[in-house]
Amino acid sequence: MKLNYYIQNIVGSFLSIVILAAVIRFTLWENTPEQYYLVSAVFGILVMFLGFIGVGYFNAKHAPDNKFKQSSCVHLTLVIFTFVTDLLFGHSDTYIVIIRNAGYLAALQIGAYFFVKRQSRNLHFLK
Repeated sequence: MKLNYYIQNIVGSFLSIVILAAVIRFTLWENTPEQYYLVSAVFGILVMFLGFIGVGYFNAKHAPDNKFKQSSCVHLTLVIFTFVTDLLFGHSDTYIVIIRNAGYLAALQIGAYFFVKRQSRNLHFLK
């Protein structure tokens, strides 16, 4: 059932992103000495970006029918949830939140694009 896919992937993706952000915050940014904070911040942002690409890939992989379209709906809903959560509980300015969530959407869509591209390449070699 498609509704089951949407609910399961939206909730699962949201929880995985929250867990990823919490792990990075408490392992890298809380325990890093001041002199290595820039290196820690760059590494943390890179890990978050790769994590978002992985979540996007996972959502596209488990989509029942139209892989890119259905994962795009999941990604848009997920970004709206993170946007609202960030506005309610975050302390950043609104334009920073908008730019951050646009980056989230881009990283999720890059993951879906990688899956669709890989799947089409594999189908091309099978012919």
